Amino acid sequence: VVAKNITVFILLIILNVWGLMKRTFTFNLNLKELLVISIVMGMVFVVGAYPLLRHEKLLTTLSMGNNDPVVYAVTSDYLVSHSIKEYFTVKPILLKPGYEGVGNLLSGGYRWGTPLLPAFFLNIFHLKGYQLEYLIEVILFTLCVPLIYVLLSLLRHSSMITVILALVMFGFNSNLLYILYHNFFGQVLFW
Repeated sequence: VVAKNITVFILLIILNVWGLMKRTFTFNLNLKELLVISIVMGMVFVVGAYPLLRHEKLLTTLSMGNNDPVVYAVTSDYLVSHSIKEYFTVKPILLKPGYEGVGNLLSGGYRWGTPLLPAFFLNIFHLKGYQLEYLIEVILFTLCVPLIYVLLSLLRHSSMITVILALVMFGFNSNLLYILYHNFFGQVLFW
């Protein structure tokens, strides 16, 4: 039974690849669609950054209950002046106070992307981890909106109403906003 299922699975993959190779993808972006995408992106950014703009009025990291942003910010700060290898060679006792959380993301070896991306931008913009962590999540979430348009246009030629509806449904999805407001950076990063 297992061999039959694997054979069917491989056959379906081959048929999918063959079908994709036969299809020609055209991607046309006109000014009206670009304007709609830009407006929806702006609205999604404002809604995502609303807690930061309304309540804090300064760059900081917010969360509605998740404690992970503290570890993300500290690890990003650590990686600005240290390497991942250095974490494993320096004894943890010699680390500065507050760096205990660094081991949660680095020692496992599978969650390096979440602190590495902010550490790169921290080095460029000369900010602290807590100042950039939430903002970079909002920016990444906003940049997902054009990807929905690209996916929609590759799947089928859609009307303007369909494009607007898809972008708004994605950008203002309560589940995705919940993930964003609770600062689940790993989930935002790997959408």
